[in-house]
Amino acid sequence: MDTNKGMKRKRGSNKPLPKQEKLKELFDYDEESGELLWKKVAVNKPHTLGKLAGGINTLGYRTVSVDGVHYLSHRIVWMYVYSEDPGDLLVKHTDEDASNNRIDNLYLGTRRQQRRKRGEPVGASFFKPNGSWKAQIQIEGVSHSLGYHKTQEDAVAAYQKALNDLTIA
Repeated sequence: MDTNKGMKRKRGSNKPLPKQEKLKELFDYDEESGELLWKKVAVNKPHTLGKLAGGINTLGYRTVSVDGVHYLSHRIVWMYVYSEDPGDLLVKHTDEDASNNRIDNLYLGTRRQQRRKRGEPVGASFFKPNGSWKAQIQIEGVSHSLGYHKTQEDAVAAYQKALNDLTIA
């Protein structure tokens, strides 16, 4: 029984991963290539045994399906190797190659670290529908809007003010 049915997940949160035991039943993991290969296949798909599992999504990441649920392969690899669900942490590629799922190329990081690495402002994002910059802050896993602003600088300033107000309080 799925205990998560009907529960609302926070935006940006990841679905719980299958247990390592289940993954090791379904896949073999080649540490040299970083590939997941089918070990156990559906009766109607015997031709997939030993073949590369999953497909490539529109962002260039390999995905696999387990019990009808799609997962990013690099997250599955993390669980397969470490028996640890990274939860809301990101599983990142050191070399930024989405197809390189070798375990020595994967590490855990946060969305904030990812934005900083890309040189993107923290707390501000461009909102295409109205052509403005949205400022928001996350407190204990819940996002709070700080309004829409004409410039990126104004949105970042609103975020910094909210952050300073939290620190002072």
